[in-house]
Amino acid sequence: MKKYLPWVAGLVGIVVLLSWGRLNPPQDIFWKDTKIACLPNGHANLALHIHPDLQILVDGVAEKVPAHIGDTPSCMTEVHTHDDTGKIHAEATTANKTFTLADFFAVWGTSIERPGYTLTATIDGTPETNPSALTLKDGQKIVLAYTKTIDTSLIAPQN
Repeated sequence: MKKYLPWVAGLVGIVVLLSWGRLNPPQDIFWKDTKIACLPNGHANLALHIHPDLQILVDGVAEKVPAHIGDTPSCMTEVHTHDDTGKIHAEATTANKTFTLADFFAVWGTSIERPGYTLTATIDGTPETNPSALTLKDGQKIVLAYTKTIDTSLIAPQN
């Protein structure tokens, strides 16, 4: 019996190692300082895959939305970009998940508000008073227009 003990121990060890993933399923990994998860298998097994378009204007001049927001070699978040066209990819492994424009800006690591600017937002041409709370939908045309705020305290009074 003693001569079989190392073989039995080795076999048990192999079985434990092979079933470790099933015994301890991986935990969700989230993007830094957000509640947005990294997709477990990239673009595989998606139940939700929508593409709203975001355009940013600063004093009437188009500003590119950067490529690879939320997309790194170690994590592709549920809300990300691939290129600088403004197309947002909102993806999840469950069909009933929703994302907001605030979620995208959180992954981007920036605020939707800009100091010194007034924000005017339209969704499919309709004014939006609370763009942060906007639920992202497929094919939406989101336009965020930032206009420099004039500090009237610096203007000399006319006599």
